[in-house]
This record gives sequence, C-alpha cells and structure tokens, in this order.
Amino acid sequence: MPPDTAIKCTEAVDNHVEMHTLGESMDFCNQYLVGDGGMLLDMPFMPRIVEGEVRILLVGPDPVFVVHEKPADEEGAFSATLFSGAKYGYDDPADWPELTELFHANIGTVMEKLGGWDIPLIWTADFKLDYDENGKDKYVLGEISCSCVGFTSHLDRGIQDQVADQVINVIETQNA
Repeated sequence: MPPDTAIKCTEAVDNHVEMHTLGESMDFCNQYLVGDGGMLLDMPFMPRIVEGEVRILLVGPDPVFVVHEKPADEEGAFSATLFSGAKYGYDDPADWPELTELFHANIGTVMEKLGGWDIPLIWTADFKLDYDENGKDKYVLGEISCSCVGFTSHLDRGIQDQVADQVINVIETQNA
C-alpha cells in the first residue's frame, strides 16, 4: 500500500477513532521500533475482542477471580478498560473451569518462559477469545501483569485474607 493510503485507527484506551495515512501511522510507530527502547508487539487483530477479555486474578498460584471485561455497548468498541466504559463481571474461578485449570496446570511452564521468576504475590493473566480449527472456543494469552491488576478494586471484593495468608506463606517458606 502506498504511504498516502487512508487508515482508520481506533485508540484502545477510550475507543476514539482517528483517520491517518499509512505513512503517518508508520512514522508514529517508528518511535517504538528504533533504538534501545524499541518495543512493538506484533499481534494479529482478533475479531472476538468485541466479546471482551477474560482475566484470571491470582494470589500466588491460586486463581481468585475470573474477571470478564466487556467493552462498552457502542458500535466499534473493543477496549476493555474501565476508562472506556467497559463493564467488569467478577466470577468464581469454578465458573471457568476449562480456562483456570488449563492455566493453573501450566503455571510452571509460564514462569519458566518468563525467566524462572518466583510466582508474584498478586498478578493477572489476560486472555482473548478465538476459535480453534474445529470452531470451538480457545483462549489466547495476551498479557501477564503484576503491575496493573486493579489491586484496590479486588481488595474490595474480599481477597484480603488470601493476600495476607500468601504473604505469611512466602515469609515462612523463605525463613525455613
């Protein structure tokens, strides 16, 4: 495509739309590609993003909630941030057995692939829905975070005791 090709860009933070040329967009993205700070994630667009993201909130190795982050009910909305008007539903991990069991069974591999770090105290794993080759639901891991987990909103949901118990467990294990 030539650099003057018009493209529609949707901001993931708040779903606002801007029109730019391909050249303008590439110039903008260049700041994320060049130099030591270069960091651009190449991920295909997943059409089922309009169904939202599914986040497992974990305390240590244990799933505490599954948060279904649904985009605002607006045409073209796909962002799952609260700022964009997304709605969050908090479910028991038992309501998502396939996803939570799959992730829990692979925590060791995940941590190994991330450099062998210890499991964080509070962390999340975010998934997007897709279809497998048979047309059945499959989950695609899009992000693991221990810095942007909505900590205070989750504490309001009664996980304080689990967090405290995990902290005590880590301290006791390290002092054993």
